[in-house]
Amino acid sequence: MPQAKEIVRARNAQFEKYFHEDKMTELADTYLPDGKLMPAGHKIVVGRQAIKDFFQNERKGADGVRIIEEEVVEIGNDTILDRGKYLFLNGEELLDEGKYVVIHKKVDGKCLAYIDIFNTDRA
Repeated sequence: MPQAKEIVRARNAQFEKYFHEDKMTELADTYLPDGKLMPAGHKIVVGRQAIKDFFQNERKGADGVRIIEEEVVEIGNDTILDRGKYLFLNGEELLDEGKYVVIHKKVDGKCLAYIDIFNTDRA
């Protein structure tokens, strides 16, 4: 898959934009229809509606998220592994920080998240 880092950065920029604008339907659409969230302390969240509901309920005062890609690896022709850090923000105030691994799949010319595992670095 050409330019895997650019593809992932563009997808993550969309995620950041939708989160900041409180557009959770559009944010959920950055996942495959059967996409999965695997957040620490929660059961697996499956499907776009459940992903939308999760982020609406779990924002906890955050009005922004910053995704920092540290490693992007192509796996075959249609899969990308993305590992890095995230920051949840309220303006300039840091509310949470942690790490993530996302497996992206290319479907119909779009890069969509299939599995999204993340957990906080805070106790």
